[in-house]
Order: sequence, then C-alpha cells, then structure tokens
Amino acid sequence: PREVAVSGRRTAPSGFAIVAEDGAGDVVADNFAALTQFLFPGEGIVRDDEEGGYPVDCRFDESLGEEAYAIAFSADGADVTGGSEAGLLYGLVTLAQIGRGARLHPERFSFPTAGRIEDRPRMRWRGCHLDVARRFYSSEEVKQFLAILAWNKLNVFHWHLSDDEAWRVEIDAVPALTGTVAWRGHAAPIPPLLGSGPEPEGGFYTKDAVRDIVDLAQDFGIDVVPEIDVPGHCHALLRALPALADPDETGEYRSIQQFPNNCLNPAVEPVYETLETIVGELCDLFPSRYFHVGADEVPAEAWQGSPLAARLRAELGVEGASPLQAHFLTRIQAMLRARGRITGAWEEAAQGGGIGATDAYLVGWHTV
Repeated sequence: PREVAVSGRRTAPSGFAIVAEDGAGDVVADNFAALTQFLFPGEGIVRDDEEGGYPVDCRFDESLGEEAYAIAFSADGADVTGGSEAGLLYGLVTLAQIGRGARLHPERFSFPTAGRIEDRPRMRWRGCHLDVARRFYSSEEVKQFLAILAWNKLNVFHWHLSDDEAWRVEIDAVPALTGTVAWRGHAAPIPPLLGSGPEPEGGFYTKDAVRDIVDLAQDFGIDVVPEIDVPGHCHALLRALPALADPDETGEYRSIQQFPNNCLNPAVEPVYETLETIVGELCDLFPSRYFHVGADEVPAEAWQGSPLAARLRAELGVEGASPLQAHFLTRIQAMLRARGRITGAWEEAAQGGGIGATDAYLVGWHTV
C-alpha cells in the first residue's frame, strides 16, 4: 500500500461482519462475499456478527479517487472507504488479506488495533492474458481465474478466444466455427495437439456462458477484453470456413508454429463480410471499450501464391505481406470504430503502415 501507519496487535478475526451505508455498498459487500467463497470456501471470511464477525463499516468517498481506498482501524472494528465500487472492493480485499495472514501465519503477521492504510493503483491497466484456444478451460475455471485476478487487484482480463488450434466462442450466424473446430482429435478437422489425446478434446463458450462470465468480471471490477486473432493464426477458422481462401492460391507458406496457409487473405472480400458478422456478435457480448484483433506472426511469405493478393498489391503499389496486413487491419479497425470500440493488437500491427494510432493500442511482446 502507498501509506501504512498502523499500531497495536490483536487476535486475528475469524471473519468479517460487513455493514454498508447504502445500496451500492451492499452490492460491493455481496461481491466481496462471492469472491471469498470462490477462493476460500468454508473459511467464513464473511460472517454475521452473531457468529464472531469483526465489525467492518463500508462507505464511499469520491475524493479518494477512482479505485482508491482507505482503511481505518480501531480496537472494536474497521472502517473501509472507497473512491468507487472497485476501490471499496480493493479495500475489503486488503483487509481480508491482513486477516488471513494474521490468522494463518501469526508468527509473521499481526492484525492492528489502530491506525490507517491508504492505497490507490499506480497503473491504470493491470491485466492478465488467458489463452483458451491452445488449452480449453471450462467456465468455472475461468470464473476461478477471475477471482484470483480480483484478489490481486488486477482489472483487465484479456481473453484469447481463437487461434490456429481452435475457435472457442459461439457465433450464431457462423455455427461451423464451434461445430467443427472447437474440438481436436483423430478424424477431427484439427488433430490432437499440445498433449491432447485421440478422443475429442476441447469445448467452447455459449453466449449465455460468456454473459455469465462478463457479469461476474464486472462484479469483481474487471474489464473483459476479447481477442480473436486475425489475419494470422487462423488455421482453425479456415478449416471451418474454407470458402474464405483464394480458390486459385498455389503453393504453401507456414507459420512459425508450422501451420500451413493459416492467414485470412486481405484480398478475399467474403473475409470482411464474415468478420463483420463475427465482430458484431462479439461486440454485443462484450461491453468493453477494447477489442483485440491479434495481428501477430503473419509469415513474410503469406499470400505469395494468391492471384487475388497479387492484384491487390498491384492496386496498392506495394510488395510483401506487411502492407496487405495493414490494409486488412485498416478495414477491421473501421468495423470496430463504427461500434465505438478501441482496437487492440500485438505490436506487429504497426508494420507496413499498420492500424491507425487513433482509437487503438498495441501490446508489446517482442520489445518489452
């Protein structure tokens, strides 16, 4: 925490009896109770005062700032003040961390009886990325992951929903995506990979499951940023929708992971029509301002055997794959901008002209 000035020592509370001053505080208290139940079931971190709960009064003070909180200790209880719902949740998390530490490790930690703690985040974006394309995680596992993020005061969940190995989210207008390439195994369009066996392995998230996860994330102060990786890393998508390839393309290029011809072709117009549909459905599912489109690891040899790509390069007066990817990303960014979204991408999206700097952000992974 930014400021700690506490004193005294008492037996660690068995749990906390939380009282909020208004309805919004009650919501935060309920969300905090759900968070502790996800992470520490059976510990009774939140309990009534009749069951020995340590009294905790909650309130809001906007002057503290967004996501900031303060905890004031006394001999008889504590006051937790938050600058927002997220700040109040973080204050309760800190109080519970102090309580668990003092209860489980009394030789190292103590629970104070006086003083004050104040804290606010140093970084606005505190995120974690989860790839569910290579390794599928059930909805319950994702929810548990969200609880871990909230306990550590992270506020962005970057959800990597597609890659060469699978497509993981239901799209009503394109049922072939989850119908054919959400699963790997013998005789499936995607063979066993990354340790999966011959039996069908994988899964996908229904729209109802996604809504449930997004709702829980919002309860925990977490923004869910979806990612579908385009134009590269699209082996699974192209296996499900082979009509999106140039039918006259010859030869073969391979990604760094050795997937053949795994990139959506910027010169094939149905690619944009399909992505318009997919983006539209995903924007309806995810309220975040941010939408990540991947754009990493497109091979330099991509689309060299495509007559349609050759024609587009001639029209644009360019050579190689990077300018074609930039042309592609410009159109995808326009789709997202029209829906009020900020386009996110991996750092390769800056190559060949890249996406426009307005309404965009890049995530470094080579250069950080």
